[in-house]
Formats: sequence, C-alpha cells, structure tokens
Amino acid sequence: MPPPASPPPGSPLGQFPTRESWLAQPAGLGRLPELATLALAAAGEDRKRIVLSVLTDLLRRSAGSDLFLEELVAGQGGGEGSTVAAAVAIRTAADSASLVALGTQPGLAAEDESAALRQLLGELHRRLAEAGVTFVQAMREPEGEQRALGEQRALGAGGYECLATLDYLVASARLTASASAAPVGEPLGAIPFEQFFASAAAREGLAALVEATYVGSLDCPQMERFRSAAAMLDTYRSSPEHDPADWLVLVDARDCPLGCLIATPHVAAGTLEITYMGLVPEARGLGHAASILERAWDAAERHGVPQLTLAVDRANRPAVKLYQRHGFERLMSETVWGRELNLESESAAGGKRATRGDVKV
Repeated sequence: MPPPASPPPGSPLGQFPTRESWLAQPAGLGRLPELATLALAAAGEDRKRIVLSVLTDLLRRSAGSDLFLEELVAGQGGGEGSTVAAAVAIRTAADSASLVALGTQPGLAAEDESAALRQLLGELHRRLAEAGVTFVQAMREPEGEQRALGEQRALGAGGYECLATLDYLVASARLTASASAAPVGEPLGAIPFEQFFASAAAREGLAALVEATYVGSLDCPQMERFRSAAAMLDTYRSSPEHDPADWLVLVDARDCPLGCLIATPHVAAGTLEITYMGLVPEARGLGHAASILERAWDAAERHGVPQLTLAVDRANRPAVKLYQRHGFERLMSETVWGRELNLESESAAGGKRATRGDVKV
C-alpha cells in the first residue's frame, strides 16, 4: 500500500484525508490478517482469542466462502489509500451472520471514529443483505468498558439493539448432589432427538419443543424478536463440531418431553459447550436442571474432555445462581447486539462505495 496522503490544513484526522475521501470497499481473503488485526486492535485478549478460533474454524471448513471483509479507505483515487477502519463478518446460517470484528485506526477523534464505523457498517450491511442475510449479530466488550465505547456508539447509530450481557462460565469437575447444594428432582431420561422425533418432521418437532422452553424464560428474551427456535437450531447445526448424539430430549418416566440439552464438543479445546438447555414452564423449579447438567457431564466424558462451558444472560439470576451452585465460574463477559437486514433499505442507505474497477484484492 502507498503511504498515507498528506492531510489538508486543519484536517481533523491528522494522518488521514478528510471524510469526503473515505471509500468503503470489500477486501480479498489475502487481506484477512491485516484487517483482522486492525479490527481487533482495541479488543480484549479473551475476545481476540475467540475471534481467531472462529476464523480458523471457518477457513478450515469453507475456505473463506462465508467470510465478509470490508475496509474503509482514505482514497487517493482508484480506491487505494490508507485503511481507516475494518470489519470482519462471517455467515453463521443461510440467513444470519455474525460481526466478529470491527475497529478503526488509533488516533481518530470520537466523532470521526463513529462516522467511519457507520459508513463501513452501511456498506457491509448492504453486502450481507445481497447475500441473503436477514439478521446480523455482534458480540462486544461489556458496556462500560472504555475501549468499547466507540464501537457501541457506532452499533447503536447503525441500527443495532443491545440484547443482553452474557457471562461465559466454566466448570472443571462434576459435583455430587450434596456438594452442589442444589435441589435434585426425579432423574430425567435422555433420548437423542432424531430418535425421539423419528419422522420427517424431526426438525419441526425439536423446534416446537425449544419454542416451548422459551415461554417465560429469562435467558436473552429479546432475541426471540429476531430469531425463531428453528433459525437458532440451524445456526447451532452449522458448527463444524456439531454432533447429533449430543442433542437430547429430556423426558419423564412416561416419555413426556420436559426439556432439551444441545451440546457441542470442542475436543481440541478440551471442553463441551452447553449450547442450549431449557425446560418447559411446568418442569421448572423441580430440580431437573441438575439432571440436565449430569447428562452434559456424561457427554463430556464420552468425548474425553474435562470441562463444561456455557453462556448465560447476566440478568437471568436464577440460572446464574444454579450454575454457581454446580461449580461454574465466570471466564469473561460480552454484550450481544442484533440487527435485522432488509435488502431494499440497506441498498438505499448504502454509503459511498467503490465501483467494481476500484476494488483491489
């Protein structure tokens, strides 16, 4: 890349030309290391580690076909110049994506940082909508973290809603019922969902059960406005580590479904992720959650991993207390943001962008 252009007198950006020269454009896969480094420059170490793991998994399974790279360039004609900001998004299902990294060059004034990110997001949203994405999610540092304030302002201005603050928890040992000091109900049976819903309507049956567990739930209730249970299940299935044997329907002695456990093994990381667990309203408060966690530990032992991990809405105090009683400890926290996309509106709102001849990949 050529060196940055000399700024005109009085430029608020110092090393960058004025906003009128900024150009949003897609970038090729070869730019991923540089742009990801820029987009993650202000992120915490935990966030960087998660994103790099996600990108590694993505490249291993799709060779970059589900990757969206966008950069904002301080143009000097022809679309070349200094990169002002960068965004990295990945497709997580046919109609959904995750904005995994977003950031600007250091040294921008707050108003210029917000303007850069809004312009960049506008063009990224247009590209995602053209690819059939109707919902995009972003995970960021918890609200109140100084280094995340610029991104949070840009997400809000870009139409995102803050849906929840998640605490990521880990447990390294199975506790006995007495050690957990938690109520334990009658043991629940566990049947793989493909066996329980043994028909062509298996997916619909599981989605209906998951929908039933959403009723009255305190775990990320705002997400239900954006994503149905069926859509969430499709996202879970897209994981390269997805194993149908770890998707269980929890039943009582009469084989009546009371809840479900959806787990994802991450063998290389030495952990089993409890991706989702839930009970129908009439089965709550009876100690059945302990039975679900026992099933999760059974799956962890089957995969030969020593830990369980999960994410819980911080506002869901009953669930947080439950996990603490069972030996879970907090690793890190993130806020979840979400936004619907519509091709017509995103195309109309798109900012200044590069033409096909401008793009250098």
